[in-house]
Amino acid sequence: MVKKEMWTYFLAYNMIRSLMLDSALYNKILPRKISFKNSLQLYLHYLESYTQISYEKLLKLIAKKVIGDRGGRIEPRALKKRPNAYSLLMKPRKIAQQEVLKNGHPKKQK
Repeated sequence: MVKKEMWTYFLAYNMIRSLMLDSALYNKILPRKISFKNSLQLYLHYLESYTQISYEKLLKLIAKKVIGDRGGRIEPRALKKRPNAYSLLMKPRKIAQQEVLKNGHPKKQK
């Protein structure tokens, strides 16, 4: 039963991603600019909707919610607590992020 449930989740995930791809192609935008959560919510509403909207309208609605580039999402390769191959983060995260931007990530320690 666990395998069956996992495959169901994989199928649902890929179905939503396919819907996002259809929307991106229909609206001539990049697929990675479309919100997964918004696509999922719109599709669920589309299935439960009493006023059946057309598939093309659904594709247009999905493409309306565009996510940005999300710049500034650089994290230093160091951990605060867990032992790992990375060094411990012993300075404030903002300072470590600035150092990564300036010098790049340090080489992996063995």
